[in-house]
Amino acid sequence: MYYVYTLISKLKNKTEIYIGSTNDLRRRLRDHNNGKERSTKRYRTWNLIYYEAYITESLARLREKRLKHHGNAMKELKKRIGLSEWKSGAGFTLLEVLLSIAAIAIIAVISIPIYQSFQVRNDLDIATMEIAQTLRRAQVLSQAVDGDTSWGVSLASGNITLFKGVSYATRDTNFDEVFDVSTNITPSGPSEIVFVKFTGLPQTTGTIMLSSNMNETRNIVINQKGMVNY
Repeated sequence: MYYVYTLISKLKNKTEIYIGSTNDLRRRLRDHNNGKERSTKRYRTWNLIYYEAYITESLARLREKRLKHHGNAMKELKKRIGLSEWKSGAGFTLLEVLLSIAAIAIIAVISIPIYQSFQVRNDLDIATMEIAQTLRRAQVLSQAVDGDTSWGVSLASGNITLFKGVSYATRDTNFDEVFDVSTNITPSGPSEIVFVKFTGLPQTTGTIMLSSNMNETRNIVINQKGMVNY
């Protein structure tokens, strides 16, 4: 099994939160508290407060990436574990911050037409990856019978919702995870995909098409065996 874990540290009245992934929780916690990780060394001592288990490393890393780089995902996680009032220290290094600033500076010098075209493609790629990752996570939760029920994904203009329940209409809203996508992207095809608990097979199959206002499209295909391709 692979785990996405949440650590918390209180130092000088300041709370830090760190997200990571590993296949050995005990060893990883020891590494953080023994100062073997540069990004977390100065915030010792760390305590494990939450973790999620995944059957593959790729799914665990996708979840870790989403929590670190998507504010809504982190917001929903903190709400679920009762940390909504605290700020998160995601453990970014100075190099990561500098690289982000450099990327922004490069984009700023691109001409407006090129930038607009790039932005549309980027929005489409992000939306496609978000939907595919959310579908795969719903399938894993259903296979694990998390909450003794099915899990599904609802698609609408401007957002994606991971929900707990046999349908979006009858879902448990306390477990909703909502992710924003560009309002310039219009989804078509299946708008609600629910995966059967235990088997993880989708109740709805077909092709989700994402279209932009500049005639760019992306397709996400869900087959009868639950494979998600894009």
